[in-house]
Amino acid sequence: MKFNVKKELILKELSLLQSIVEKRNTMPILSSILFECSGNKLNLYATDLEVSIRVSLDITSYSDGKIALPGKKIFEAVKSFKEGAEIEFIKEEEGKIVLRGDSTQFILFGLPPDDFPEIPVPSQGEFIDIPLKILSSLVEKVDYILAQETRFSFGGALFRILPSGIEMVATDGNRLSYSKESEKFDIEEFEVILPKKLLTELSKIEGDFLKFTHDVNNLYFISEEIYLISRKVDVKFPPWRSAIPTNNKKIAVIDREELKDSIKRVSIFSSEKGRAIKFSFKENILQLRAFNPELGEAFDQISINYNDEPIEIIFNSSYIIDFLNSLNCEKVRFEMMDFEKPVLIRPEQEEINYLYVVAPIKP
Repeated sequence: MKFNVKKELILKELSLLQSIVEKRNTMPILSSILFECSGNKLNLYATDLEVSIRVSLDITSYSDGKIALPGKKIFEAVKSFKEGAEIEFIKEEEGKIVLRGDSTQFILFGLPPDDFPEIPVPSQGEFIDIPLKILSSLVEKVDYILAQETRFSFGGALFRILPSGIEMVATDGNRLSYSKESEKFDIEEFEVILPKKLLTELSKIEGDFLKFTHDVNNLYFISEEIYLISRKVDVKFPPWRSAIPTNNKKIAVIDREELKDSIKRVSIFSSEKGRAIKFSFKENILQLRAFNPELGEAFDQISINYNDEPIEIIFNSSYIIDFLNSLNCEKVRFEMMDFEKPVLIRPEQEEINYLYVVAPIKP
């Protein structure tokens, strides 16, 4: 195996694989990236047995071949070459490869390519084209909920493809996010859980469309340069529709940026653990308070649109900030029942395609 490639070109692809490459070293081959050179095309593979990825790039090839190389070290070695370097890869003997560029040389010892796990391929079936813009928007609205693994996160987000669009739902037991993007699909209703790691990889993909299909065991997202596979999560997502309040009558409309700034100020004095802030809704006024017995207390007040009876609710301020950061609208709408019932928050707009439900902290 012998080929040449620009540093920046291969570095970009190697960086995509780093989050898949196994770090715990339980199986050395899972810490490796499989290099497969065929013609003037280089395929790079990584897998942790749950999520697998193949990326392809154009190279100048002199002979075909393949080898499994340590994923972290090959990335660090390539990254260390000078900007714009043309890197030469030469497999001199079985299990050893030489990298040369300018005045730099590395020799890496690899593993037999046949030890690398076989990457699943989809059986003949129906593919649907999903606009990446839609998929990226949906992932952005759930990934902050899945940032911390909990026993209530169910391994990932619920992914529902409907004839009228795509829905995505995520929950960690304390809050729930629902979003929908409209698009016409010639498909029967279908739903599956997308694992957190798969969502992370999907958010990195560039382009216009991804082809999607699935079989009994796996999910497949395919573009011209990226082939992303994930094992299906054998978990049933909880009944989520019943968790969305439908009868919260106390309505407050608040400027998003003002609310975010106010929360950030007051949360300086909130406890590290619960980040609790008391929201006091009064006529056209929202007062925010935080108390920390070791530090002191903070108070802030902003103008809002609210014309119902006063109500006080304690929130984890981080949960509210997470949602506000995921928006680009001017105002948000709080729909409340009382101090202990879940609150529904959404952008203040006519079309309801993004909802956030958060449970208050009990006093």
